[in-house]
Amino acid sequence: MALTRDAGLQAERTVLAWRRTAFAMLVNGALILRAAVVTHAASLWAAATLVIAATVCGYVAARNRQRALSTTESPPAPQAVLMRLTIAVTWLVCIAVAIAH
Repeated sequence: MALTRDAGLQAERTVLAWRRTAFAMLVNGALILRAAVVTHAASLWAAATLVIAATVCGYVAARNRQRALSTTESPPAPQAVLMRLTIAVTWLVCIAVAIAH
């Protein structure tokens, strides 16, 4: 007997969670950008750029994952490189913001 993929909503919930996270990161990037404009701090400009770049990576990962889940019977695992890159950028932003204050 062949196993078939469960047609539940887990994949859709996962993609929605990735999109919510990307949106939250975008809001944080906008707030850091606003602080950079007000204070003229170079480290905040760098942090805002990194957060917005991580947001784009997260959104692209969510979109690619949604395509993979909707087109195949047995979807592949998410790309580990993109996830590691997003984590690294997030840590760099945290360090930059900590140094700025």
